[in-house]
Amino acid sequence: AAPSAGTTPASAADANAEPIAEVDVSATKNPDWKRYRVMLKGIDAFDKQHVLAPQASARFILKPRTAAASLSGVTLRLASDEQSSPITLAENGTFSLPRDAQAAQDNAELMINRKKELFRWWPYVRSPQLAANQRRLGDLRLECEMFWAIHYDDLPFLARNFVRALGGPCKSNKVT
Repeated sequence: AAPSAGTTPASAADANAEPIAEVDVSATKNPDWKRYRVMLKGIDAFDKQHVLAPQASARFILKPRTAAASLSGVTLRLASDEQSSPITLAENGTFSLPRDAQAAQDNAELMINRKKELFRWWPYVRSPQLAANQRRLGDLRLECEMFWAIHYDDLPFLARNFVRALGGPCKSNKVT
């Protein structure tokens, strides 16, 4: 059908129109994240119990939950409504978190560019100069302290009090 009077063909209209802005969507639908304040509890536990692994540094690791999940292309950032900064992720999935009072005040979140349930967020304590297949008991205990500091508030009230009554999950032989 021929265009009616007063209208222009689509090709003529496209030529006169302003170019359409390109939109780059860099987010993931339903991304995995952790609250920065919660992760800081793990760093606080590390500082408090640092004597268990005096040569180690406070780090975390993203562990794939399945063999299909890969660290290839994974990025991590600390983001709030006011700011966003990248966190360096090593090839093995380990990373360090800076102490950032502004990020804590802004309720910042650690976000990865992958969907939920693909990775586990885990403390990573490893003393230097050990073979790849070796771990110190102090490293493991400090890792446990960090883990429970991060996940303590996730436990139901009764479970928290039960664990506390036993002396804590990292010190009692009744908690495995």
